Amino acid sequence: MGRSLKFFVISLFVLVSGLFLLKQAQLYLVANAAPLADTGDAFYVEKPRPSSKLVGQSEVRFYLVDDENAQPEYDVGLFRPDCLTRFGTIVANDYSIKQSNNFYSKSWNSDGPILDQASIPNGNYCLKVCVTLKNGDNNYSVCDLRPLSLVEKLNQNPVITSNVPNTLFLVGQTFGYYVQATDPDGDTLTYYLTTAPSFLQINSATGAITSKGALTQVGSFVVVVQVRDGNGGSASQQFTLKVEPEPTPKPSSIEIIFPAKDSVFRDDKDNSIEWIVSNISNISKITLFYSTDGQKWTKITDLGAKTTSYIWDAANVETGDYFIRVLVTTSTGKTYEDISEKFSLVSTKDEVVEDSASIIEVSPEEDKEYEANDQVVKEISATFVPSQGASVDPTSLVVLLDDKEITESCEISDNKLSCQISNSLSEGKHKVYVEFTDSAEKKASKTWYFTIKAPGTGDADGDGTNVSRTLLIILGICGLVFLLLFIPWLLFTLRRRRNESDDEVVVEGDYTLAPDADTYETQAYETPVNEVPTYEVPSPAPTVITSSTQSIPPTTVVEQSEPEEEDEFAIGESTMSAVQPVGQSTTQPMTQPMAQPTLQPMAQQTVVQPVSQPAQQPATPADTAGKQFGEEDIPDWLKEETFDDEEKKALADQTNQGKAQDQAQAQAQVTAASQPINASGNVIDLNTVDEQKQEDKGSQLYGDYGLATKDDSNLNGDSSSTDDNASDNNAVK
Repeated sequence: MGRSLKFFVISLFVLVSGLFLLKQAQLYLVANAAPLADTGDAFYVEKPRPSSKLVGQSEVRFYLVDDENAQPEYDVGLFRPDCLTRFGTIVANDYSIKQSNNFYSKSWNSDGPILDQASIPNGNYCLKVCVTLKNGDNNYSVCDLRPLSLVEKLNQNPVITSNVPNTLFLVGQTFGYYVQATDPDGDTLTYYLTTAPSFLQINSATGAITSKGALTQVGSFVVVVQVRDGNGGSASQQFTLKVEPEPTPKPSSIEIIFPAKDSVFRDDKDNSIEWIVSNISNISKITLFYSTDGQKWTKITDLGAKTTSYIWDAANVETGDYFIRVLVTTSTGKTYEDISEKFSLVSTKDEVVEDSASIIEVSPEEDKEYEANDQVVKEISATFVPSQGASVDPTSLVVLLDDKEITESCEISDNKLSCQISNSLSEGKHKVYVEFTDSAEKKASKTWYFTIKAPGTGDADGDGTNVSRTLLIILGICGLVFLLLFIPWLLFTLRRRRNESDDEVVVEGDYTLAPDADTYETQAYETPVNEVPTYEVPSPAPTVITSSTQSIPPTTVVEQSEPEEEDEFAIGESTMSAVQPVGQSTTQPMTQPMAQPTLQPMAQQTVVQPVSQPAQQPATPADTAGKQFGEEDIPDWLKEETFDDEEKKALADQTNQGKAQDQAQAQAQVTAASQPINASGNVIDLNTVDEQKQEDKGSQLYGDYGLATKDDSNLNGDSSSTDDNASDNNAVK
């Protein structure tokens, strides 16, 4: 009983919980999913949630899509709890709050103000979001209603968002700083200076802090500014203001850098005048003068405001001591000037060449260009030539590089000057000035220039190295192109010649193809006029029969593995197609034109003589196969080997067996090539032909095979018998 009751209570609890959750889900769906007449439209409210408690700043956020109207009308209103009595409007048809994802978001203060209400009392309200959508030609409205509770707001402090741009000022300057602040509750803010020096003041409504006139007190001052919202919220900012006395201005001046004291100018050289202008503004022009006594000045030229150097051409100036004056004039008419130390100017027309000091063999060479990596630029050298009978005074030496003195790094030995350059010279034009005085009070000076260029910018040494390098590169490229063209041509030529040599056919034997006709020339044996001719006939075994009336040497057997055409047989003719015997000289050659363009020589022939002559049968292939090889048949490599009797016998048997097989194969090929065929391509039975001739003519067979009859008249040269034989021969063919 207790177990059943427990089960019942649990089941009841689960059922009640499920119904409660189902009801809440239904309420949520009803509140957030209004029925729409057009399935292409969409509308639901995301914020605030139903029955939410709002305090201060809040947000209304809803999703709205009308597939037939890009800007559907909408209204977000605040109603009394019955959702029928309107209290005020939060937002309506404001499309600036529409976001790219079709959400509309509006931030509002639950304490007010809203569009038509300055403030909103706390309490219960109904938020009503209504939209008007389009369905074809008709419009329909959908509203989302949800209860809200507005409770007493919690005041939030204002926030100062600005920073002091500058806290360091000088006496005589004025101070100004505009304080910026915001209040999350939208309260009206008021600004105060809680800590500040007496010379500062603030506008309580705008937050602007200013000084009372120019700053006169020197020191550091702590400033604290506070902003209040009127509801107990406030924010403060602190900074330190420093006031310093006005610094003494630097004096305006102009300073001549060159010519320096005791410098020497020459009328045949470029003489550089250089100066520096400090703290002078609004310069209108700069004027240069020279004087022999520093009182009476002669104008050289007028220059622009930004000029700091000038090359003076002193060709018309006499030898003597001079001063240079630089005068700077501003746009207000104020002038600044500087006068150089006394220097010397030497005119070439007044020089006594025979008895004067000079400087020669300078390095780096005058007006020469060097690459930046050349080691020669690490040293300045020259040769001093004192006047006659005098010597160089080392204490009088002056060396300037780019108008900077480097005398301390120089030494003189045997009138040779050597100055080491410790720093790398920059690219560009450089100036060298060297001066010395000899023991006879003769002064010599020299100014020259050289140029440092970037590596690879040209033929710096003037020796044509870069030009030669370029020429070598061009020649190398041309050679490479030549090889790329010559090698394929050479390979092609060699291959073509090899193919031509492969195409050449060397014909060996007794048959030669005439170049202008598809015929072969055959050589026939010499046959006596009154003797019976010999005929070429097939035989089952190669046999050579000799006659006392005709001398025919042994024939040479030529092996043909695959004869292309059948041999031509002449039966009853005085001339036959045969292989030229070895060593036989033909006295009566005859040419027999053939129907076929090619004629293969017979591998082996058989010469037939009358029956009355005794025939001698040659050895058969079997007998030849059984013959043992002699010493001449043994290869040289085999003779050099040492074998026992059994090994020798085995090798000899193997060799004899191989040679017998080769002869048997050759005989089979000869036999097959020697069979006569008729016009239909069938093999002719020669015995049948002989029997037919015997029956028709009733004459005695002549020879072993009966190829022709013996006729006295034919032997005596009767032409009719010869014609009959020719006819029989054609019949056999």
